[in-house]
Amino acid sequence: MSSNGGYSSYRSNTNVLQFLFAMAPGIGVALAGGVMLMFSQVTAAIFDISEMTRESLVASGLLPKDVIAATEQDLRSEGSLVKNYRGKSITKDSTGFAVDGRHFNSIGEAQAFIDGNR
Repeated sequence: MSSNGGYSSYRSNTNVLQFLFAMAPGIGVALAGGVMLMFSQVTAAIFDISEMTRESLVASGLLPKDVIAATEQDLRSEGSLVKNYRGKSITKDSTGFAVDGRHFNSIGEAQAFIDGNR
């Protein structure tokens, strides 16, 4: 029998409980971090899948490249470069697109103008 009347076993159980309670916030933070990491991976996968779908539609011919360029151009500010086509710069302006000061409604029209001036 122990000299302290069994008090040491009670104290060791108390230390274990205190240790577990002290770990609870850290475990909660780790679990929350894991959930946030999971959501970020799902979001990245969604963007990757949408990009691959768009590329496969372009490769199969079901989605013209002009549609993609026009869609991406809508997000750009006025005066910014849309693309370089055969050495000429197609930029966004207030009415649509511009090449050498001439205005066009679509990128396709601007490219046709460049092709006609070669």
